[in-house]
Amino acid sequence: MNPLTQEPQTPPARPASKRPDIEGLRLLSAFGIVWFHAGTAGIALAYSGLVVFLVLSVALGGRAGRPDGTTLRRRAVRLLRPWLVWFGLYAAFNLARGLPALPLEHGLLAGILAGPSIHLWYLPFVFGVLVALDLLRAHVALRSLSAGAGLLALLVMAATHGWRPVSLGLSYPLLQWADALAPVLVGVFALGVAQWPRRVGLAMAAVLVLAAALLAAFDWVGTPYAVGLAASLGLLLRAPGPARPWSLKLAPLTDCAFGIYLSHSLVFALLLAHGPELAGGALPAAIFALALAGTWGLRRALPRVAAYLT
Repeated sequence: MNPLTQEPQTPPARPASKRPDIEGLRLLSAFGIVWFHAGTAGIALAYSGLVVFLVLSVALGGRAGRPDGTTLRRRAVRLLRPWLVWFGLYAAFNLARGLPALPLEHGLLAGILAGPSIHLWYLPFVFGVLVALDLLRAHVALRSLSAGAGLLALLVMAATHGWRPVSLGLSYPLLQWADALAPVLVGVFALGVAQWPRRVGLAMAAVLVLAAALLAAFDWVGTPYAVGLAASLGLLLRAPGPARPWSLKLAPLTDCAFGIYLSHSLVFALLLAHGPELAGGALPAAIFALALAGTWGLRRALPRVAAYLT
């Protein structure tokens, strides 16, 4: 039997329990995304939050993946269901403000994939990535897939001077997809790095972070890649320690990261229209706090509704 096709015959691993350090990083990354969309100082660093989201979504979301109907339904419920709900909510919100429900200046397909609020591009994109990863793992051993993804991520970053000027001329969401390619590949690398000798895996992770740091001259790529890859790989490759009492108390907050991401653009628009005038870091802090409070309150008061929204 071909050793590259042996992996699918093993039963899928049970999903690991959530690690408080990784969930805390996810919450911090949600704040970075809010900061970026607020457009205040430091947005290049804030954009690293998206890099972290991408790496963690692939590295953690791909663990229990199998090319079957059960996995596909689970991914659809987690990603496509909230995408459809928020797609409708943001489209209705646009109409209420006298705006087109869906921006169609780049065509219908681009408008749907970008969504009525641009940050919604993330959900169908990650869904597609995880489904493609499930299919690849049916034919390629995870260790080989991890090694190939790590090397390809290095090649993508090394070729930034070639593809980056081209991507800047692309419409949404193609621009976001181009920026997301390297973090997605790093996520695939992290998914299988446990099957490598530890020293080799750590060395490869260090090379990836160093390669990202060498891209500092490229706006929206250099700093976000370097910070985002260092933060996500640093935690993913670290052996989990014992749970601490304080970390358990933070779980209700860290569970709100996805809801913050989905709702923050709506909170932002409402705050600008009806809230006090805020400047500097006060604006993203207020958006984040309101989105966090709304998500937390919804999850406690209406958990069934929250399942569709967060």
